[in-house]
Amino acid sequence: MYKELAKYYDIIYRWKDYAMEAEKVYQIIHDYRKSDGNDLLDAACGTGEHAKYLQDYFKITGVDSSPYMLEIARKKVKKASFIKGDMRNFKLNKQFDAIVCLFSAIAHLKDYNKLEQAISNFSVHLKKGGVLIIEPFVLPKAFTVGEPHALYVDDPELKIARMNISRRRNGIASIHFHFLIANRKKIEYLNEKHELALYETGKFLSIMKKYNLQSKFTQNGLMKNRGLYIGIKK
Repeated sequence: MYKELAKYYDIIYRWKDYAMEAEKVYQIIHDYRKSDGNDLLDAACGTGEHAKYLQDYFKITGVDSSPYMLEIARKKVKKASFIKGDMRNFKLNKQFDAIVCLFSAIAHLKDYNKLEQAISNFSVHLKKGGVLIIEPFVLPKAFTVGEPHALYVDDPELKIARMNISRRRNGIASIHFHFLIANRKKIEYLNEKHELALYETGKFLSIMKKYNLQSKFTQNGLMKNRGLYIGIKK
């Protein structure tokens, strides 16, 4: 995933206010954290855009399964350490004061067994009194089937059009992005398929509690209709 599109990722998502989101994440950690350190793990860190701002507050380690995204993150956030790994089974031999998994990356785990593996692994890597923040995909009741979506980049040297139609099956959002990308040399077509879990809040919280996390869900999240799961390690 993201092999061909990694180099366009930050341009496509530049509408997103990462600085504001990082400030809100910092405030949540500040309000809930009971451990006394300053180490943060950014799980599924992508190109490091959140880490770029969170490094003002924390010592950052980032984990992601895409070497192409990590290559960008390493160039962008020099003070952070970035490691290739799967959120379900990475082993860092270290515990953190905060772990974040943002921009709905968790939803790529399409069933509750895989979700449980990830949360178990997060708990292992979280200090007692540390804070876990997970941003899910859209809440099931807010996901609209059949809705067409379009996003455009209109720079002098680069044009991108991305389109998709929302689909749903068995609690999974099926999103097939179609891209037209033009520069001075060529026009190319790319496509990317995502299947994202539409988790039920009660089931998600019960898994967090199973792994020694005092947990809550708040609808006051970083993006509309997504919310945040917050857990404190007991």
